[in-house]
Order: sequence, then C-alpha cells, then structure tokens
Amino acid sequence: MPKIEIPRITRPLDFAEYAPEMAGAVIHVWVNPSRKLLDEHDALIDEAEKLRGQMAEGKASEEEQARIAQRLVAIGHEIVAWHAEIWSQGPVELHWTADEIKELIQSSRETDPKLWEWLGGRTIALITEHRFARKKGSERPS
Repeated sequence: MPKIEIPRITRPLDFAEYAPEMAGAVIHVWVNPSRKLLDEHDALIDEAEKLRGQMAEGKASEEEQARIAQRLVAIGHEIVAWHAEIWSQGPVELHWTADEIKELIQSSRETDPKLWEWLGGRTIALITEHRFARKKGSERPS
C-alpha cells in the first residue's frame, strides 16, 4: 500500500472579517497542527486564566503578585511564538515571526485593542472548523 503524506493544510484568515477597510491583509492559518501543539496552546491559556484569577482574588503577597506577573508575561511570549508557528506554514512570503506579531499587538493596542483577541479567536475557530467539520463524501448512505 502506498504511503499517504498528510500535508500541512492552511486556510486564509482575511482581516476584512474584522473590518472591511482591512481587506487584502491575510494570514494563512495552519488548520491541521498536531494534537500536541494544540494541547500546548490550551495549557498556556488555562495557566494564564488560573494566574489571572489568583491576581484578581487579591490574596497574593506583593512577591507572589510579581512572580505571577512575570509568568503571565512569559506565557504571553509563548502564545505569540505558538501563533508564529501556526501562521507560518503557508506561502513563505506570508510567514510571521514572533517579533512581527508583537509589533502588530503593540501597534493595534491603541487603535484596535480587540484585534489581537479577534485574531487568536479566529485562528482557533479555523482549526476547530477544519478538525470537526463534516468532510465531503463522509456522509453514510441512508
């Protein structure tokens, strides 16, 4: 039996979905990453939410708050690096580096503070849609 190589599949994420004026700006999202890579992302998000909850409780000492804040910054960098990998599987000229993503986050923070959140959400949505959508020809005959 011939070996079947499953390619890295990407789907375009058009910024026009966020704002029509941004039409033409596109990120290619790798929609079939490994389960391990997705688990890494989920673990980072879960840890960040837990740490934010600890900060919000207000029970942590100043030293503990500083440690939590440092870890949240580190998690942010890891999430950016994760996106750089997910957004860099399409055409080479459209690959993203972590520094480019950080620059996008910084530059949009003042004028479009929800852009980064939206990009992260749409990235995960495209991956989820690919993983769980019914594929052509997968219906069973009745």
